[in-house]
Amino acid sequence: MIIKRLTTLAILFTFFVLTVEAGQPVVWETSGRTELLRGDSRGVSITDTGVLMLAPKLNEIYNTQQTYVWSSAVDSQGNVYLGTGHDGKIFKVSSAGSGSLLYDAAELDVTAIAIARDGAIAPVPSGLAARAAQIAAAAQILPRCLRRLSVSAERLR
Repeated sequence: MIIKRLTTLAILFTFFVLTVEAGQPVVWETSGRTELLRGDSRGVSITDTGVLMLAPKLNEIYNTQQTYVWSSAVDSQGNVYLGTGHDGKIFKVSSAGSGSLLYDAAELDVTAIAIARDGAIAPVPSGLAARAAQIAAAAQILPRCLRRLSVSAERLR
């Protein structure tokens, strides 16, 4: 009886030992950035020269539900203003992380945001390449912000 049990245990032990394979490390080599980009790169950054490094940890504070955020500015109270693209909206995100829509511009993209010393916010539709007419339109939105701004027509062309 004992021999039968030992034989059965030996057979079961052999069965489990032979069927269970230990995990082995998988090693592969890549020869450049193109091969690295084909993989799933979570938690790492790949430079333009193909160097792989740990990426900084990012925490979502506020989701604008917009495709692009083209510009940002911070006021003296620590509020962040985000200018978005393709819908031309400006969002205000407080230092506590709560956000809301501040302004829906007529322009498609808000590529620059100006904050005056008194806290007034104005979108600059085409960033540094804005034409005088666009800056004048922005000045009508929030005249306090751009009152002191003088634009040279030669610089804008």
